[in-house]
Amino acid sequence: MVLLMGAYRQPDWPATWIDEGFITAGAKSLAVHGHYALRSSDGWRTLDQPLIASGPGIVLPVALAMRLLGPGVMQARLVALTFMVLAALLVYVLAHRLA
Repeated sequence: MVLLMGAYRQPDWPATWIDEGFITAGAKSLAVHGHYALRSSDGWRTLDQPLIASGPGIVLPVALAMRLLGPGVMQARLVALTFMVLAALLVYVLAHRLA
């Protein structure tokens, strides 16, 4: 059920947010160009706020998915769906052990 709820109407719904775009852009630059940074007119911004705030725990799996499947929003959302299913499984295991 969790998998169905997370995969419903992807990648078109919900609409992308600006923070999702920053993380996806950072992961794309890592997957395509090999830089853990965002590109601007000044060059590569390595310590940019969106990459620091989300950290490598999010950016690296998304970059790996983009390296394997090509850059796109769907690849980033597949990683988020994987994290969601794992979190639901962990909640289930925890509740089962506590009950």
